[in-house]
Amino acid sequence: MRRSAAGAHNAVGAGTLLAGIACGALGLAVGCLGVDRPPASGPAGPDAGRHLRPADIGRAVVSSIRCRCDRLAADVVAASGLCGTISDRDRALVWNGRSLDSEQAFSLAGNRFSVVLPVLQELGPEAASHLGTCTGILDFVKLETIDAATANALAGTREALRFHAITALDAVTAGGLARSSCTLKLDGLADLAPGVAAALARHHGTLSLNGLAEISAEEADHLADHEGALCLNGVRRLSDAAARALARSRHALHLNSVETLSVEAATALATHTGWCLDCSGLVWLEPDAVCALSAHKRSGREILVRLSGLAEPPHAAASAREIAVHGADVDAEF
Repeated sequence: MRRSAAGAHNAVGAGTLLAGIACGALGLAVGCLGVDRPPASGPAGPDAGRHLRPADIGRAVVSSIRCRCDRLAADVVAASGLCGTISDRDRALVWNGRSLDSEQAFSLAGNRFSVVLPVLQELGPEAASHLGTCTGILDFVKLETIDAATANALAGTREALRFHAITALDAVTAGGLARSSCTLKLDGLADLAPGVAAALARHHGTLSLNGLAEISAEEADHLADHEGALCLNGVRRLSDAAARALARSRHALHLNSVETLSVEAATALATHTGWCLDCSGLVWLEPDAVCALSAHKRSGREILVRLSGLAEPPHAAASAREIAVHGADVDAEF
């Protein structure tokens, strides 16, 4: 009987210790967030203020330990019903709310992981100022509009700003985004309003405008001054004047949807001094144009030119294969 009682006593002691550790972990999570206990009349949903269920906080504690996040609070918020989930594969926090207030954004401030906002539709400058302290990628999937103050507040982002759904941008707002030195992705823009190209030219870092189907000589002239790789992979036709302007770019130039170039345009692009010229979408070129582009490689820079779908003389013999220009001479028979 004494041994049984002692065993029962030890079991109770161990149980109490484990319970204490669990409560301490939950208390730490709650303390980091500054949240209140949920009311007894039902669970709190994703948009129910700062209330989290104990199960949510428990999962958050496990997530934060597993991912070793710099800010436990950010992981707690992200892994809970309030914010969304954390992806171990991508090391990304996912905010599943349509709005984000300043208090919620503060919980994500300074996070070193990427933050994906797949359904966010509203963002103000105060919340943006907190997000702008994150060191990873900020990925706005459905955000359609942004004002100049919010754009300026996001300028501190270090790795990348990705806007997939913004289809219109004024020059002032573009200037705010251009203050950042991270990758700036604005692939939702189908055209550029007056002054936008000049504003974006002040940006330092990779600039992605893959939604543009065409580009004027004036826009190309501004964007050629941009300090960083320039991605124009939606442009299908490039005028001679636009080609001459873009050739001034000192960085990587991506034009992999352009299907053909005149001899004049090819000759102009061959003078491009950036380390990479990507014209991998070309499907037809005059022999003189191919020879002109090969000069880009002979000068020691990389050129990606691939000709596919060739069916007309003098390219008929090459129509069954892809031709890549990687050396000083063109690897093709004409």
